[in-house]
Amino acid sequence: DEISKIKSRKTEAINSCKKMNWKYHFLNQKIDFRDWDNSLLSNLIYEIKPEIIFVPSLFDDNVEHRFSNSFLLKSIKSFNCEIWSYQVYSCHITNIIVDITNEIDQKKELIKIYKSQLQSRDWVHYILGLNAWNSRFIVTKGEKSWVETFLVLTSNDYKNLVRSFFKSQET
Repeated sequence: DEISKIKSRKTEAINSCKKMNWKYHFLNQKIDFRDWDNSLLSNLIYEIKPEIIFVPSLFDDNVEHRFSNSFLLKSIKSFNCEIWSYQVYSCHITNIIVDITNEIDQKKELIKIYKSQLQSRDWVHYILGLNAWNSRFIVTKGEKSWVETFLVLTSNDYKNLVRSFFKSQET
C-alpha cells in the first residue's frame, strides 16, 4: 500500500543520507506525482538558498523524473542557482563529466540501500554499467573507470529549457 511504500522509501533515503553524513529534508509528498504541492519545495529552496540543485534528467524515459523538472520549474520562479541534471535511465545532453572511479564502490553500496527499488531491476548492475559506458568521455589508458554525466545550467537557462520541453510535449 502507499503508506508502507512511502515509509520504506523514506527510511532508505534517511539511511543513505546518514551513511554520507548529508543533511536532508523531506517534503512528505504523496507517491503520485500529480498530487505534489510545489509550495513546500519552493519554501524550502527560498529558506536554504542552495547554490546547486540536482534533478533527474528532463530527457529520462521515466514520467516521474520528467515531472520532477516541471515541479522544480514551478518551485524556483525567481530563484537563481545552478541546476545539475543527472542521468538515471537514458542518455542525455551533457556538458559536465565527473570521474567517479574512486567512489564507485561507495556508490554501489548506496544503491544497495534502496531495497524497495531493487525488486524491479538490478539497479547496481544497470547504473554502474551506464557509468562505465560514460567512461568513454575520459582517457582511461585501458583501466576500468566510471563517469557521471550532468547537464549544468543556470536557473534561467534551465527554466527556458523545461518550459520549451513541456510546450513541445503538448503538441
